Amino acid sequence: YQKRQVSLAAAKYNPSLSIGFKETWGTQMLNISGETMFNSNVYASIKLPIFHWGARFKSTAAQKAILLGKQYALQDKQDQISKEVAKAWTALTENTRQISIAEENCKLAEENLDLNTFSYTEGKLTILDVLSAQLTWIQAYTNLIQSYYEQKIALADYRKATGIRYLGQK
Repeated sequence: YQKRQVSLAAAKYNPSLSIGFKETWGTQMLNISGETMFNSNVYASIKLPIFHWGARFKSTAAQKAILLGKQYALQDKQDQISKEVAKAWTALTENTRQISIAEENCKLAEENLDLNTFSYTEGKLTILDVLSAQLTWIQAYTNLIQSYYEQKIALADYRKATGIRYLGQK
């Protein structure tokens, strides 16, 4: 492909040969007799570009530079896509890890709430300790929901970066 582009740029500087046949109605001189006649011409033309002073080389070099620029732009886009996919994958795995941590924290907060509630009913803790444990559990549960939400966003970003579409799925 590259060679063809460069050769097209240099084509107007190559020698060319034209050969043809032309038929006209009428005469080339004054028509004194009034008769109409066919007049036939055969021609050949050779075109040799001599005085372009390196224009061919400049034209092909310019075409090569344009082609290289396009190749570099394509490679840059490919690198950007690779980086975007890697970033989306990293975010997805990190958010999945955050979910497991949030689930563990939620379990611990629930166990703490159960222990504090039991100790309160036994008369060993005050109501403030139970309320504090409830607040801790609510915060852990909120963090878990937030982690699920962020994972769904990361999954959508990953699907967008990889071009995966899931039509009809929830």
